[in-house]
Amino acid sequence: MTAALEMTSAKWLIGELRGHGLRVSEEPGQKDFGWYLDFQPQSSSSTFVISFRPDNEQEGKTWIGIVERHCGFLDSLLGGRARRIAPPAVAVIHKILSGSPNVEELRWHFRRDFDQGREELGASSP
Repeated sequence: MTAALEMTSAKWLIGELRGHGLRVSEEPGQKDFGWYLDFQPQSSSSTFVISFRPDNEQEGKTWIGIVERHCGFLDSLLGGRARRIAPPAVAVIHKILSGSPNVEELRWHFRRDFDQGREELGASSP
């Protein structure tokens, strides 16, 4: 069921990005971590990754989204996805998510803080 929810969320986001006039994947792709879609907010391409953290008594249901720079295989291996992320990519994702009545408690994190479990450092805007 989680995979179906992730795919539905990815398809919803594809529609929203198209509604903002952006080029975006026809369908979301799937990997072991969840679903992803590629979109182009201006001249650079970006990827948005969606995964779900199951229910937890302390944390509840949490969707996790990561904005990455779309890059080639070698650059990806060298950490290129996390560098030079286009500000318009982050801005349009924020606009869509913060404007949705279905999204609650939207929080933005630096990747290093999130990966280190320091989620209390998140902010309501990028």
